[in-house]
Amino acid sequence: MKAKGVVVLGMHRSGTSALSGELSRLGVFMGKNLHGPKKGVNEKGFGENVSLVDLNEKILHSVGSSWHDPLFLIKSKRDISKFKSLGLSLIDSEYSDSLLWGMKDPRVSLLFDFWLDIFEESSSKLFFIHMIRDPREVAESLRVRNGFSYDYSFLLWIIYNYKISIKKHSIHCLTVDFSELISRNVAVSSEISEFLEVDTNEVLQSSSFIDKKLQNNKVSIAQPLVGSNIENLALEIYKEIKTDNFPDYLFEKVDGLLEETIFSVNKIIVEYTDSLKENELFYESKLLNIYRSLPWRIYNKFKR
Repeated sequence: MKAKGVVVLGMHRSGTSALSGELSRLGVFMGKNLHGPKKGVNEKGFGENVSLVDLNEKILHSVGSSWHDPLFLIKSKRDISKFKSLGLSLIDSEYSDSLLWGMKDPRVSLLFDFWLDIFEESSSKLFFIHMIRDPREVAESLRVRNGFSYDYSFLLWIIYNYKISIKKHSIHCLTVDFSELISRNVAVSSEISEFLEVDTNEVLQSSSFIDKKLQNNKVSIAQPLVGSNIENLALEIYKEIKTDNFPDYLFEKVDGLLEETIFSVNKIIVEYTDSLKENELFYESKLLNIYRSLPWRIYNKFKR
């Protein structure tokens, strides 16, 4: 029997963790070592494979970038092919023993071209699920968690979904709206099972991973956050993606916005550069490694 792989795509704070939890309930193996819950951020866990996140961080750091880089589309043109062997090894070491496996890290969406090359050499049948969420809710969530301005978050939301949409025509992909996953959980989970060609009737009768409390920062449909051009474009893109559409004129609008962002000294770029501490990317990786180390876990256990 040919194995199946499920790749979760989507911007940070878009419900990808909730989707990963539900996929796990439906029998999808999401990885050997997953990031656990974090109070006030993801109460039920991230559903992210630690090895996958580490590799994606390593790739982004190699081009001087990060998950919240508004200049990523420039840096994404740099050669990262040297990491291909690591990507192939990760797929093999983490998922080769599973007939139904999944991977989730929003950074995969940024590095989608790289991962598509990896997936082409996979022996598994690949399924992609594009998780989307109202960009205003994402922006509010990032304001609370990271202190980002709304326009900064709208631009990041556009970049992530642009990277996915530009390749969407060439992959087998299901679009899931976070609000629908929350409000119509049983029906949406059934649609996901059908899409994945798996029989989960018995599982669907059990308690769902999805909890309405997972939808924080909900906004009114008629309530703009700032009414800026970036927000309006994000909302226009969101409307089209929900109908599985991304017309050419929107690609042109995004290209125009990115050109404006890249070649003008605007507040978003200033905000990003100001947010970077000296050697932040390097030390962020080092701190994560320390936090995950065995001595730290032992210390933390006795500290409690």
